[in-house]
Amino acid sequence: MKKTILAVAALAVSLTGFSQDLMSKKGEAILPEAGDYALGFDAVPLFNALKFNSAATIGAGYPNQYMGVMVKRFTDAKNATRFGIRFGVGSDLTIEEVEKRTAGAVDGDNLVENRLTSKGFDATFSYGKEMRRGNTRVQGYWGYEGMLNLNARRTTIEYGNDFNDLPNTNPYVGGNPLYGNDDAVYLTQSRSGIGFGLGARAFIGVEYFIAPKISINAEYGFGAMLNTTPRGERDVTTVDGGVDTDETIEGTVRTSSFNLATDITQGAVRMIFHF
Repeated sequence: MKKTILAVAALAVSLTGFSQDLMSKKGEAILPEAGDYALGFDAVPLFNALKFNSAATIGAGYPNQYMGVMVKRFTDAKNATRFGIRFGVGSDLTIEEVEKRTAGAVDGDNLVENRLTSKGFDATFSYGKEMRRGNTRVQGYWGYEGMLNLNARRTTIEYGNDFNDLPNTNPYVGGNPLYGNDDAVYLTQSRSGIGFGLGARAFIGVEYFIAPKISINAEYGFGAMLNTTPRGERDVTTVDGGVDTDETIEGTVRTSSFNLATDITQGAVRMIFHF
């Protein structure tokens, strides 16, 4: 922690060593101008790569821990329109070793695997307005934006034993029952509906220009988000008299949620390039 503080302090001293003139020695404008575009991305990996943080983590990251990109267009030196996207995909695998069964009998010398794979994506798009204040390298800014979120998840189950060899008990993977209470029905795949969310957010931040048209900013906000997920689908196999029948049935669960909160613990630290 002490090493991290000293490194950040050294960075701050080096930054203040730049001339406070708003033109570089080559005559380049330091601050953004009307018509400029800006591209911002998560600066935390850069800080970690430069060893500014010995613990390899800095306590600010994009919401949902997904990498984010922001694009801005300056209508004038003090106002900008901004667009953002955060996109993430994930996959989880649970493996349970169970005894092999043949014609219902247990083969204690061999094990097979039940495999549960869960995959999903989450994407958030934003559009908003940004206003700025300040005539030096240090700029304060604030604004508002609307957000659209889309997400979905799919879970697939592969059984190590043949369905007809399984006992008359509900199958388990990772200690969780996979489907209902019908001993003859086995879940093979479940798909959520496409989750949909709408939100709005107010934000405030500070930006420091370390070089002409290159800056680092820290941003926090307060917002609301309404999410809803419709019923999905399930693929099941029914075993009856040694005959397997596959079918797709509609899910029974739909969800909705509303959240109103600050995102100060998941704010953004960005490196921004203007051009």
